[in-house]
Amino acid sequence: MIDCTLPVSIKRLKEISLYPVIRMGVRGVRVNMKFYSAELAADVQLFARYHTRNLQQSADQTEVMAIRDQHLLDHSHRRFLLMPASEVQGRLKKGRHIIAAWDSIQDGHGDQGSEYHNALRTAHERYRMLYEDQQRQQADQSYIEGISTSIARMPLATRLEIDESSSSRFDRRSSDKAFLRWIESTESLVRGMLAPITWREARDCDLECPTSDILINLPIAIHRAGRFLAAYYVGSSLLEDPFATNSEDDFLVFSVAMQKLKTFSFCPCEVPDTDHWSSEGSMSRIRM
Repeated sequence: MIDCTLPVSIKRLKEISLYPVIRMGVRGVRVNMKFYSAELAADVQLFARYHTRNLQQSADQTEVMAIRDQHLLDHSHRRFLLMPASEVQGRLKKGRHIIAAWDSIQDGHGDQGSEYHNALRTAHERYRMLYEDQQRQQADQSYIEGISTSIARMPLATRLEIDESSSSRFDRRSSDKAFLRWIESTESLVRGMLAPITWREARDCDLECPTSDILINLPIAIHRAGRFLAAYYVGSSLLEDPFATNSEDDFLVFSVAMQKLKTFSFCPCEVPDTDHWSSEGSMSRIRM
């Protein structure tokens, strides 16, 4: 999987495409469209509201799973959360303390130098730098060229997948288990706040989404690099036409690039991402 937000991911694809043995076995490439939000990078209070809401929802889900675990233990030896009940309750309590600390950032009260305040501010600063790296990489469209050139070097790579989920679309890891991982330590807490977001999350939070030009521009670039695609999969949570920003000329070039296409699939990503804290439901209120 290629992460468009990480230069190292594109560099790794290039290295694979240059390795004679490995590149012969690659039949397809999957590109992740998650992104870092300009608004979250610019506003620490908005960043705090976003993660406070996510952490609150995920804590609530974990609490429900903990109750279910207790019911299972009464009738069997299985656990859904795979963690002793006392440890789950301890982490839930810790999660509530984190939520309270982040709430106080938004209203200007509390200990501004506390561990959880510092963790959030550290995460926001790193997030801002990741956003700036993303913008530099995408400014000249070099990431498009890097991906397309690498694909063209791999003779059997004729399948392209572009979507916004971070793991296999058949992998449904639960967000409640993710909650228990993220709050395990200060470093894991910071790491959990550095994840890029999906278009669906941005829409739910009333944040600006990037253009969807990559859906047209990457297949065109792959064709120009010397490769025809046989299969193209697009997984997008955009409810409107994801190709609305492209011109008629774009589609003419696109049709030439896709003339040997045998399979095309467009699937809305309606299953919430589970590698990050849950953000289901309307999040427009985070702009209070």
